[in-house]
Amino acid sequence: NEATIALVKGRNIQILKRLTSGVPGKFKAGGQSARRLERLIDLAAHEFLQRVGQKANEQFLPLLQEKKLKGILVGGPGHTKLEFVQKDYLHHELKKLVLDTFDLCYTEEFGIRELLEKAAPLLKDVELMKERQAVQRFLKELVKEDGGLACYGEKEVLNALMMGAVDTLIVSEDIERYKVKIACNKCDYFEERTVDKIEKMKLDEEIKNMSCPKCGSALSIVEEKDYIEYLSELCEQSGAKLITVSSETEEGAMISKAFKGIAAILRYKI
Repeated sequence: NEATIALVKGRNIQILKRLTSGVPGKFKAGGQSARRLERLIDLAAHEFLQRVGQKANEQFLPLLQEKKLKGILVGGPGHTKLEFVQKDYLHHELKKLVLDTFDLCYTEEFGIRELLEKAAPLLKDVELMKERQAVQRFLKELVKEDGGLACYGEKEVLNALMMGAVDTLIVSEDIERYKVKIACNKCDYFEERTVDKIEKMKLDEEIKNMSCPKCGSALSIVEEKDYIEYLSELCEQSGAKLITVSSETEEGAMISKAFKGIAAILRYKI
C-alpha cells in the first residue's frame, strides 16, 4: 500500500520520500472478473514497485557515487520486499549493497524504526568490523619506525584536522567533552573552550561573575556542542572519515585508554 525511503546517518533518521500505491485491495468477485482484476492488481503493484525503485535510485545513487552509502536495509510485510529485492526494481549497483530483508508490522517512520531495531545485530557486526579495521590500520602505521601516518594527542589531531591532513578520525564514543563558545553581550569578543562534564557545570556558575577582557561587559555561553558532533563537523569540512569506536571492544578500549579517546590516520605526513 505504501513505501517509505529514509536515510540513516549515525543516530539521525531522515525521511526522504513517502509513496502510496493506489493498488486495489482484496476482492470477492469470481470467474473472469476475478482474473481480470487480478491482472490489473498485479500490473498496478508492478508499476508501484517500479516507482519505489526509481525514487530509491534517485536518492541513493548520488550517495553511492560519493562513497557515502554503506548498506541498504529492506523491510515490509509478506513477500513484497523479497520481490522488490530479487527483481530489477533497484539499480544493480544498489542491489549489491542490500544487507538483508526484514519482516515488519509498521509503516512510515515507525516502520523505519522497527527496521533498524530488527537489523541492530547485523548493523553491529558491520560497525564492529569497520572499527576493528580502522584501529588495526592505525596501529600498523604507529609501529613504523617514523611513526607512519599515525597521529594522536588531542592538540596534534585537531591541528591535522584543521590542515585537512586527516584521512580517518577514530574517536572513542565514551568521550564526555563539550565545545563551549563564550561571547561578550556587547562587543565582538568571544572565546572557545573544550571542557568535560564537571568543568561545564562549574563554567555555568563561573560565567555569572566573568567579564569581557575587551570592554568589561558581561559574558554569556552562546553555544554548547557535544565534542563528537564538533569533530564530525570538522571531518565533513575536510572530507575526513569519522569512526566512533565502542570502549566495550578491545580495539575501542585501547583508543579510549592509551590515546585518551582520539587518534587519526593521516593522508600525508605533517
